[in-house]
Amino acid sequence: MLLALGTYFLWLFTSDLWAVQAKDPDTDLSTRSPHRDLAPKNVDFAFTLYRHLVASAPGKNVFISPVSISMALAILSLGACGHTRVQLLQGLGFNLTKMPEAEIHQGFQHLRHLFKKESETMSEMAMGNALFLDRSLELLESFSADTKHYYELEALAADFKDGAEASRQINEYIKNKTQGKIVDFLSKLDSSAMLILVNYIFFKGTWEHPFNPESTKEENFYVNKTTVVRVPMMFQSSTIKYLHDRVLPCQVVQLEYVGNGTVFFVLPDEGKMDMVIAALSRDTIQRWSESMIRGWPSPEPMTSGPSWGTWALQTCSTRGQISPASPKRSS
Repeated sequence: MLLALGTYFLWLFTSDLWAVQAKDPDTDLSTRSPHRDLAPKNVDFAFTLYRHLVASAPGKNVFISPVSISMALAILSLGACGHTRVQLLQGLGFNLTKMPEAEIHQGFQHLRHLFKKESETMSEMAMGNALFLDRSLELLESFSADTKHYYELEALAADFKDGAEASRQINEYIKNKTQGKIVDFLSKLDSSAMLILVNYIFFKGTWEHPFNPESTKEENFYVNKTTVVRVPMMFQSSTIKYLHDRVLPCQVVQLEYVGNGTVFFVLPDEGKMDMVIAALSRDTIQRWSESMIRGWPSPEPMTSGPSWGTWALQTCSTRGQISPASPKRSS
């Protein structure tokens, strides 16, 4: 069974920063990039969330964009008050006595800029945030200003009394932003919903060593011990970064995208999936990255896997203890 970690988006833009900090732990904080301290927290949150989702849905596929979820919760914190605000940020792993709120949001702002920069140079990538709120509500000026400044949040009015029309509006927005890759995301709105926060992410990368489409063919994919499906498999014969882990019972392949993109494919030994998942952490990823060798344990190096295309993800929140909006006043 192949476990393809869906958290590589976080690793992709932060590994170089960790390396710098490791080499020079006394680097002046004032000269650091705003998201250096944000990155480790994001990755820790990603793996904690991943383990929770796997445990809550045994036997199911889990494919997430953790940075989208982190960003959405950070946006919500700007509209929350008191203990709820603190809980949201602490839930993301931040210690507010060591990292002020302003630095957290500045870190996410800088991270968004990195995504934009990556999209302009190598990978095709789009990420954004939108808040759909009922026409009877009006956002507080402070919330509107902060979310626009840090997250470029789009605030869009919708008629939540007409659930079908509101769903159509939101679905159309997501479809357009993800180039048609996510359609009919919402089938029915909760009747009590008054606002919906959406984070979308679209990614289309180019392999540093492309797979030849003519080599793609139907092969068996073993979902579990009893289920086998036929899927398109990509094939590539080349020298790649490979690790047969001596600490964890698994094999790891690292592939590169053009630019700064990196993806790890992890194949646990039979029956050892839970052990590998439990050990996922920043340190594990760092160790894998540093331990990779150029090669493959066979006379004819070959990489194969299910055909990967463009993917897009979104995060949606419909309710919570937040206060970013107030009823409109009659004029």
